[in-house]
Amino acid sequence: MPANTALELLTAYREKARRNPSADRRTLFKYLLWDRFRNRMILDEDIEEMAAASRNLCELTFRVIAREKPHMAEGRLAQAVRDQLRQFFTLNAPDEV
Repeated sequence: MPANTALELLTAYREKARRNPSADRRTLFKYLLWDRFRNRMILDEDIEEMAAASRNLCELTFRVIAREKPHMAEGRLAQAVRDQLRQFFTLNAPDEV
């Protein structure tokens, strides 16, 4: 499940980067989050905070998972999710770990 979210965000990130080559990472993250949370109750400030606090796509993916499924971001399960995301991005996008 975290790998599915990671794949969706990685694919969308690459597409956004291809369409907007001059956009910085934070802007691309905001675009991803706006698309991901369209038609949901989330404040622009929350999206801005998530984008600003994420140093890479792996961290952003964890924040998205924590927002969508809060139970996966607690306790031991949170560490398992982080490990799975780190493994996914190490294999598929090493520069995003």
